Order: sequence, then structure tokens, then C-alpha cells
Amino acid sequence: MHVTTLFDRPDAPMEAVVRRSWPDWMFGAEGADLLGIVRRFPRHQVILFEGSELVAVGNSVPLAQVPDALPDDGWDWALRSAAPGPHRCALAVSVLPTHRGRGLSSQVLRAFGPTLVPVRPNGFTGGDFAEHVAATRGDGLPVDPWLRTHVRLGGRVEGVCSRSMTLRASPDAWEGWDRSGLLAELTPDGVYVEPNVWVRHG
Repeated sequence: MHVTTLFDRPDAPMEAVVRRSWPDWMFGAEGADLLGIVRRFPRHQVILFEGSELVAVGNSVPLAQVPDALPDDGWDWALRSAAPGPHRCALAVSVLPTHRGRGLSSQVLRAFGPTLVPVRPNGFTGGDFAEHVAATRGDGLPVDPWLRTHVRLGGRVEGVCSRSMTLRASPDAWEGWDRSGLLAELTPDGVYVEPNVWVRHG
């Protein structure tokens, strides 16, 4: 495995890996401008090669400042606040479907170094979001698999950001997209407000 950045490998097909790893609504809805933002900061995009194949990508943005009280609009705040500075906010880890289950996401997270992350708990399927985030196993680790990965790597859960990501699209557009990855209900007029969890590494 070889870990580098998009700055050092501008030819890497980063966008293709990200698009294969996320549902259509992450690119079609208003407010989900992940790729548009991260292209401005190639040094902050971690890419992981196996041989000549790009197998995983970690997207993040730099931040000039971080408030003492982390904002409730986590993902949106990071995209809005992205600017050259000493801090980092990690936004997404994408692993090709054919390479999942091999611990590559952990390698990408380690490559970020000290960072904030508005985490999308991938084990949440409904119910009380805060209860799911707080739930632990017998060994004290989170029940949620993605949160558990972060904690195993030294991340500290710092609380829920209940309106981390706000996306808008017409109801007809949402009908045409795979909505299996949504963590909250859509409003009748096509607004999606997603809760995340602030985790701090380093």
C-alpha cells in the first residue's frame, strides 16, 4: 500500500472512487458540494494506492480556526469555513466496494493526523439518534461500527451535531435516487437534515 495526497498525484482518479462509494443524492442535491470544495485543497486529500490502483480516498479541508464549542451544523460548517490554516476537518472516507472489509478506512483515518470529523454513524437505522451514539458494547466501545473504528484509533466522541448536513432537491429527484443511506426523514418538500457526531482525533 502507498499513501500520498492528490497534490502529489494530481492524475489520480479521486472523483471516480468517491462517486462509486456514495449514493447519487450526495452529488445531485443542493448543498452537497463535497467534490467542488475539496478540489481547492489537494494537499488535504489522502489517496491510497495498491500497486497502480487507487483503492481509497480521504477527503478533508483545512480550517483557519476552530471554535471552543463545536458547531451544530458540522459538515456544512466545515464546507463553509474551509480556508488555509492549521486545523483540519475530515469529511469523507471512500473505499472501492471491491476492497472493503480490509481496514483501508482505518489507514486513511490515520493518514489524516489530528483532525475533527463529523461522523455519519453507519449502523444507525432509526430510533433515537443520541441513544444510538451513546450505546456501548460490553468492552466499552461504541455499538456503531464506524464510531467504533474512530474510537479504536484514538478518536474522542464530543457530541452530536444534529443539523450537520442540509440538502435540498425536488421530491421527484429524491424518488429517482437510492435513499438507503439516509439517516433522517425527508420533509415533504425535499429537504434533508442529517445528524452527525463530532469526533476529535489528536
